[in-house]
Amino acid sequence: MMKQLEEKMVELNAKLPALPEGGKDFIAKVLWILAIVSIVLKSMAIISLLGIGAVGGLVTMAAGFTDMTIKFVLVLLTGVAGMGVTVILQIISVKPLKDRKYRGWSITFLVVWLQFIFSFLYGVFSSPADIVNALVWVAVSLYLLMQVRDLFEKN
Repeated sequence: MMKQLEEKMVELNAKLPALPEGGKDFIAKVLWILAIVSIVLKSMAIISLLGIGAVGGLVTMAAGFTDMTIKFVLVLLTGVAGMGVTVILQIISVKPLKDRKYRGWSITFLVVWLQFIFSFLYGVFSSPADIVNALVWVAVSLYLLMQVRDLFEKN
């Protein structure tokens, strides 16, 4: 399924303006660093969400807001699960990205789509603005990622 999605994205990307070669090379060169930054930030966010979720869930439940507590827990679980899965995949992708291997690029491609799915679900449970944010984020991320695809060595 991901191969078919990748092929469709290649077709779509061919119709879009290309980045300059220097820009593509720079993005490919620092992609592994961006993955590490993302791992660190998402790990801190997971810890924060779990702490806030524990306190927030107790407060809303104690106040008798059962419906609000259920929605709160769904939003929390969606966020934590999404970040947890993508953090694990990003950890796996760092070395191949640094070596400019296609495997690293393809894992990052998967991470972008998974993050979009989890962000979209988060937006469904929280606010429509989060859905718009997820759509913009995935469009920009996929554009940049597809621009550097050919710079990663296929095995």
